Amino acid sequence: MAVKVKICGITSHDDMLMAADLGASYFGTVVEIDRSPRRLTREAAAEIHLDAPISGVALVQDRTAQEILDIARAIGPDVIQLQGSEPPELVRAIQPQLDCEIWKALHVPVKDARPVDLAALLAQAKAFIGAGVDRLLIDTIDVSDGVAKMGGTGKVGDWAAAAKLIEQIEVPVFLAGGLNPDNVAEAIRQVHPYGVDLASGVESAPGVKDPVKVQQLIQNAHDAG
Repeated sequence: MAVKVKICGITSHDDMLMAADLGASYFGTVVEIDRSPRRLTREAAAEIHLDAPISGVALVQDRTAQEILDIARAIGPDVIQLQGSEPPELVRAIQPQLDCEIWKALHVPVKDARPVDLAALLAQAKAFIGAGVDRLLIDTIDVSDGVAKMGGTGKVGDWAAAAKLIEQIEVPVFLAGGLNPDNVAEAIRQVHPYGVDLASGVESAPGVKDPVKVQQLIQNAHDAG
């Protein structure tokens, strides 16, 4: 089975259609996450998700249960992705009230930045699975400037740690963090994820997807998978 590709940080309907036409399985919109240059209002995101030919993922970060439910109702996504430090209890609270999947991002350090506590990450993954998440993502956390950036870093994470986690996790797992057309095949060979998830690696400018890069990325991912 070919590795799934999610093109995240979509900011226009045209880019969503382009990603779909080139073979992406999922697209992602960044909903009201202030630090992201790809952030959209829920109203703008809803226009992209409406009648999309592939599955749409709405990313939110550190919102309350009610805020997430309100965003989901406004957008109608196929997936809500929890991108921050949300606890498993939040998943339990929202899961019965949502008509879509819930994905949760876990975070590994930038490669070679610091040791990885695999036991803690595995316990976290199992807690979220027990709470009802449908899929997990392993993304990069960057604390180099003193502020924890959870995803959207454009930096490669610890692939060895990601591979060990995936071996022990029983739900499909996406790999994110610093992926691009040049390194995606090696990432897939080392980590063996269910899918890959990227934004900046296929852009000509923040939030603007480059069709040549998207096509090459998807081709390389499918060839490797």
